[in-house]
Amino acid sequence: MLERGSLRALSFDCYGTLIDWRRGVREGAARAPSLAGADFERLERDRERHDAELGRGPFLLYRALLAESLRRAARDQGREVPPEEARDFADGMRDWPPFADTALGLARLAAHFRLAIFSNVETAVIRETIAEHGWPIELVVSAEDVVSYKPAPAHFVEGLRRLELEPRRVLHCSVTRYYDLAPAKTLGLATAWIARQAETWPAGEAPDVTARDLLALCDALGV
Repeated sequence: MLERGSLRALSFDCYGTLIDWRRGVREGAARAPSLAGADFERLERDRERHDAELGRGPFLLYRALLAESLRRAARDQGREVPPEEARDFADGMRDWPPFADTALGLARLAAHFRLAIFSNVETAVIRETIAEHGWPIELVVSAEDVVSYKPAPAHFVEGLRRLELEPRRVLHCSVTRYYDLAPAKTLGLATAWIARQAETWPAGEAPDVTARDLLALCDALGV
């Protein structure tokens, strides 16, 4: 059971939880001339699968991984995305929009907790995103920092080290069980599922908090 009074910090996945990842992928892919007429719903699903596979292989900076996952998903539909189009798609990640509740939710939470981001995206992209939107984020741990991709534990181990906090004093917040909440829970962090999309939870793995968005998370935490 979550003890609200024991929390000192909240950590977040960024792309998917704070940034509208699915909208960014769909709109970015739709701008690629080679994907005109593609099945974008299938493309989104296939790209996620390839993303996970690439993340388990030799380490690539995330923009390279993102570009390659798009090209592989396109090949599943018999299409070939030129390298320059794939790079444009990946570079456009900086401009993908935040959810409408993100800025106000983070502002409310920052008045009571230290805030961090644990992300598979590159450091420069995360820093630019934070600066552009003026988010009150104290700490960033990127895949580039730890040369590893979630769901491997390195982000969480390094984040706890930098925060200098016990796991039970940190609430990790994410839209996804696979990449974030399952590994966070394994390491003893409290978990909050931001339920922006459907998710299946195995018995005994329910998150400590479920909220439809960041404003609902604020309400659940009483802030």
